[in-house]
Amino acid sequence: MSNSLIALSSETHSQLRFSPKADFSFAKKTHICPLLHSELSLAAQYYPVVFPSGKGVITPQVMLSVEPGTNPSVAENGSWQGGYLPLHFRRYPFYLGREADADQGIILFDKTATQLSEKEGRPLYQQEENTYVASPVLEDIKKNLVLFDQEYQKTRALCSLLQNAKVLKEGKLSLRINGQEQTVRGFAAVDWDAVTKLDDQTLANWTRIGLIQLIHIHLQSIKDHFKQDHTSTAS
Repeated sequence: MSNSLIALSSETHSQLRFSPKADFSFAKKTHICPLLHSELSLAAQYYPVVFPSGKGVITPQVMLSVEPGTNPSVAENGSWQGGYLPLHFRRYPFYLGREADADQGIILFDKTATQLSEKEGRPLYQQEENTYVASPVLEDIKKNLVLFDQEYQKTRALCSLLQNAKVLKEGKLSLRINGQEQTVRGFAAVDWDAVTKLDDQTLANWTRIGLIQLIHIHLQSIKDHFKQDHTSTAS
């Protein structure tokens, strides 16, 4: 999708219109997506919640499928048939980006999105004298994107504590799917034993800020959603 994201501007896209269609075809091959800490408990009711492996940015991720390139929550017609729709998908086709050395965010959009056209939908811009300014529709989109970004930054800050404390480890799940043993890798999980060895001050702070609760939700989601697939190991 990143190759089809472009910056929205009144000069180039003054005639662009938006129709909030429930078309999630863009996510058909997305088997994981990031979560905000505020939606973790809802998402965990339907999917396992894990963390990305490696040393990059750490935020919770919802695992929509154990097979990369597949997403059974998206129907053939593009409708969402899963239990919970992550906020990451709800904001589509708009995203908030930042230019280098710039404090102000810029709106990006997927130029291939079926929700956008110059023929139908509500206008993103309205004309005032000789210029085009953001319409109420676009102002509302901006507001929601900023709120999402604020929650995302909070989530990153929260989860960086897990990274700095070195309580995340590479995950491995052995599953029996359709009678065949499969090993799922490429994600990280919290090592609860490592958490219990942290000092009392750290644990008290993590409890106060809700990080311990986040860890419990994460670990319980793995247990709940993989036991039906006859999980044999989770290490």
